[in-house]
Amino acid sequence: MDLESPTQLDYLMNAKEEIVKRIEGKGDNAAAVFCNLSKGIQLPASQKHIINDMLGLVALLGSVNNSRLSRIFAEYLGEDYMLAIVSKSYETARVLESYSENGEVNHSLAFHEAAVALGKTINRRFLVICLEEIRPYSGWTEGNDPQKKLSLPDPCLPSGKVPPGFLGYAVNMINIDLCHLYIKTSTGHGLRETLFYLLFGELQVYKTREDMQRANVCIKSGAVSLDGGIMKGNGVIALGEWEPEVRFPVEPGKHLSKHTMDVMKKIQEKKAKADALTEELAKEFQAHAHALDEFGRRKEELCKYMALIKGVVNIKKK
Repeated sequence: MDLESPTQLDYLMNAKEEIVKRIEGKGDNAAAVFCNLSKGIQLPASQKHIINDMLGLVALLGSVNNSRLSRIFAEYLGEDYMLAIVSKSYETARVLESYSENGEVNHSLAFHEAAVALGKTINRRFLVICLEEIRPYSGWTEGNDPQKKLSLPDPCLPSGKVPPGFLGYAVNMINIDLCHLYIKTSTGHGLRETLFYLLFGELQVYKTREDMQRANVCIKSGAVSLDGGIMKGNGVIALGEWEPEVRFPVEPGKHLSKHTMDVMKKIQEKKAKADALTEELAKEFQAHAHALDEFGRRKEELCKYMALIKGVVNIKKK
């Protein structure tokens, strides 16, 4: 089988919708609550900013080309980081939790209150990654690549050759979703050079364990292989195996032109405006419904009052 080609089974087992279902089924996990909130479920106005100020979960901000990458990246990061909530800044992250005077978590406010509104609870720690607080990759990105991959030099053996089986860097193998591709920090950095560089650094990817082991001399920040090898760096290797439940979705690697990407960006902008207009219309409809209810109540009161006056007049006539 071609290790770089996705299969129909990859799509069925690791499609984004399937990953979301797995996350939603995790019970008292904050990520499960977040997935439910992001579906547009109606919340009290005081809690709507909780979802609006968050970018998403790490596992759902990008995809990979095949199930082997999906599995090994999820193993390398671990479930806590795969389910981490990504916020715009520390200030937006702070709204997720409120504390009592003694420093304990207040389970009746903020994100916990939203969870209760959904019939759920959050009973364990969860990670929040603040985008604006990340120190970004300081090098260049590939100018002509719509995905803006990082311009990282290939590793070199003492012979000066690239190690056999080297496939690239993990940070560049994440395909950022189009709806998140143009997210920028206040300093102009995107998700790849902030979030994904924070998570993967210069993690190298090899075809097999043997390829990875032979390249040990030029591995500085760790490496993984498609057949399940994990080398953390500094002499630490991970043995055994694990089948992660939450992975990056598997989608075909699409090489789109800059023109196509620009068009899709405009589509995303139009969609954002349409969503904002839809929200405004929903508010207008809600206000209209409230006005109708108020009119009906006032009309009923008036009818009762008129009936009372009519009764008094009839009594006087008698």
